[in-house]
Amino acid sequence: MKRPGSYWGSVSLALLLVFAWHTDIDAQRSIRKKTKILPKPIIKVVYPRDGRQLAPVDSQFIFGQALHATELTINGIPTQLYDSGAFLGWVPVTPGKFIFKLIARNRSGRSMTKVKVHVSEPLIKTSGDSLRIENDHKSPRVDRWLWPGDVLEMYCRTSPLSEVFFTIPGVISMVPMKELEAQRQDIFRGNAFRSKTVSDSTDLRGVYYGSYRIAEGERADSVHVIFNARSRVALYDRSKKVALFASDSVRYSLDSLYADLFSTDSSEGRVTIMDDRFPYMAEIIDSVIVTRVGPAQGYFWPFTPRGTRMEITGREGRWIRLKISPYQDIWALDTSLAFLPAGFPITRGTVNYTRIDNKSDHAEIRLFLTEKLPFRISESLDPLELTITVFGVTSDIDWIRYDSDDAFVHYADWRQVEPGVMEYTVRFNCDQLWGYNSYYENSTLVVEVLKPPITGLGLRGLNIVVDPGHSADFGAMGPTGVKEKDANLWISLKLKESLERRGAHVTLTREGSEHVDLYDRPRVASKAHADLFISVHNNALPDGVNPWAKHGVSTYYYHPFSKALAEHVQASLLNRLGMPDFGLFRANFAVIRPTQFPAILVECAFMMIPEHEAALKTDEYQEKVAEAIAIGVERYVNETLPDVSYRNAQNRRSRLDRR
Repeated sequence: MKRPGSYWGSVSLALLLVFAWHTDIDAQRSIRKKTKILPKPIIKVVYPRDGRQLAPVDSQFIFGQALHATELTINGIPTQLYDSGAFLGWVPVTPGKFIFKLIARNRSGRSMTKVKVHVSEPLIKTSGDSLRIENDHKSPRVDRWLWPGDVLEMYCRTSPLSEVFFTIPGVISMVPMKELEAQRQDIFRGNAFRSKTVSDSTDLRGVYYGSYRIAEGERADSVHVIFNARSRVALYDRSKKVALFASDSVRYSLDSLYADLFSTDSSEGRVTIMDDRFPYMAEIIDSVIVTRVGPAQGYFWPFTPRGTRMEITGREGRWIRLKISPYQDIWALDTSLAFLPAGFPITRGTVNYTRIDNKSDHAEIRLFLTEKLPFRISESLDPLELTITVFGVTSDIDWIRYDSDDAFVHYADWRQVEPGVMEYTVRFNCDQLWGYNSYYENSTLVVEVLKPPITGLGLRGLNIVVDPGHSADFGAMGPTGVKEKDANLWISLKLKESLERRGAHVTLTREGSEHVDLYDRPRVASKAHADLFISVHNNALPDGVNPWAKHGVSTYYYHPFSKALAEHVQASLLNRLGMPDFGLFRANFAVIRPTQFPAILVECAFMMIPEHEAALKTDEYQEKVAEAIAIGVERYVNETLPDVSYRNAQNRRSRLDRR
């Protein structure tokens, strides 16, 4: 007989069991959800790419993304992973073929990727028992044109303590060469960004030098320089009674314990000695030409307009040496020149009159020359002066005309500094130069110097051009694939808004992914009548530089009158971003070389550093960078405008007019 209530007790128990079973299923589902099986890690290396040739460095950065990974090692070195999977490693490397081995792990297993590169080796000396003339130091390496009076310098590299000679066929034979002291060889070109405590060079021995001054009447037609090397070696070790060296190329006698090794080779480049009885002339055919102080070396930067003719005095490969005065040469690429027939007359000019006209927004300086000639403009900040140096000219100036109502120009003067070189200096009544433009009207040289903008209201009314760097070429790339061109545009769009809130008129050189040629960017600024130009970029490092030790924000200018703007913007970036100071640089960048306006280039962060890349993707950081740049620009303008010296000069001029 069942006890009362036992039926309902059984039902209750069954219900409890069912509830517990469902609860257990939900718990198991929750656990499974929380312990979701991850796919195996996926490793993407952004840099260096497979097959990359690296400079001779002892360590190298490598960065990219390891998706789904919880840990990563690169050649056994634990490497930090960020939330996005980004990584940046700093790994010791060895010369020759080198492999980066990346292993990423998570609970599901591990993945491995290899990146094969080649690390260049520093040059090492040639051993004494293997005499040969190495290819790396044979010069001349390219074809040379020389004139009587030129010095031909020759180098080659072989075993130390050898006897080495050079021969110029048809000119001179077997001239001894001198072994130089151990030569410092730079490991790589990133030295400007390295710490002073890091060794960046090694010593190289066995480099030999010879030189020869071409004499009047000597001629050579496309000949190679011949190098001959000789070194003495031991043949027999009496104590061990064994031969030390034996070769068919060794010259020795049977009764001698020593023999001479011989080696002969020739330069890759050919030498031509020109006939100096006839001048060789060239004409500039490009509208824009960049000249140098030596072949592929520093910029000389005289203005050499199309149609300018100059005498050729030498050649080194594609680089042509041109005489612009009796004591001054420049170098230009042959693609910018047209070679004129032999005997074409040498261009010389004179100037006998100049004038300075007062215009509403600029002073117009005119030098009336008889020929188009090369010229260079340099500036002094204290006092504020422009010096126009004209080459190939003789001055016959008796008159310099000013406008009597001009308060901008203080005075002008000239001097013939050497035969064929005249300097024309103009001093201004202002504190800050705002740019200048120069061009020829026929043979008249015109230089327009901009007056300070008339504003005491900060940026209100100023025309500012913002240039988001790169486009078709995307620039640097971050570990997760963010392209520099996109980061530059994000910041530039917010910089435009920030400057416009302050009353400026802002023009962007690009507003999206459209391509704008490098040299078209300053042209956009010229068409917009820019008062200021700001190019926005994000940085990268050369191979072999430790990104954890060297990074931060930096600002660049080219012309001295842009330095103050660069200083204010750099200071503002450092104050507001809390980033390390990568430096203030004078840099030869194409977009900041134009003279028509103060121009700077800003590097806001480093694309390769995961924290920087992550920050650049956020509106907050973009706005922070944009606001910092805008504050720096505003402070620069507020300290510059209104221009006190210019206003004082205007007041003095007004008092004179009222008398």
